[in-house]
Amino acid sequence: MTLPELELLAQSFKKLGVGAPHHIVLYSSNGMQWATRIWAMLAAVGYQSVSVLDGGLDEWRRLGFATESGINKFDPAEFDAQIDTGFFIEKDNVLSVLGRKDCVLLNSLTTDIFKGESKRYGRPGRIPGSINIPFHALLNASRGTLKSPGEIVSILNDAGIKSNNRIINYCGGGIAATLTAFVLYQLGFDHLEIYDNSMSEWAMDTTLPIETDI
Repeated sequence: MTLPELELLAQSFKKLGVGAPHHIVLYSSNGMQWATRIWAMLAAVGYQSVSVLDGGLDEWRRLGFATESGINKFDPAEFDAQIDTGFFIEKDNVLSVLGRKDCVLLNSLTTDIFKGESKRYGRPGRIPGSINIPFHALLNASRGTLKSPGEIVSILNDAGIKSNNRIINYCGGGIAATLTAFVLYQLGFDHLEIYDNSMSEWAMDTTLPIETDI
């Protein structure tokens, strides 16, 4: 995986000031997926007092709210790290569920990559049996904010995704998939995992199966 050992990750967060009594608000520029990546990392070490700013810094500025420059530093903090070793998974975990009806492989990449029309990650295509919901389909195109819960539920229903499914989210390198996982978490989905190395690993390993629409 691209993550460090989760115990070390938890210690790094603590040194940066993550912990009681702070509630962490995450935001990013040029897409919410960079903030949701940090949300997923915090979730993996059990820190739950976290929010993600809808639309990120771009929307904040569009609304005319104040900004500042420079770096703010916080004293080290503490929290009881509850390590979840099953949230970020590896290729062997994915291989073990291929063909299972109770498990959804949710691809968050653009449709052209999903179909195999692009060689961006090496071999074109997707993990066999995957469903495609591009992460940007969950966002309002003009502002980069999340669509309403009702709109997103409609997208999930159209894709045949049910709340009791085990859902493995993946993309190109474990970034876009975190936005999809975050949205599903907010909607109450409980059985969520992220294949961290995603197509950056899968497409390059010729021993792994792949499928395309071409």
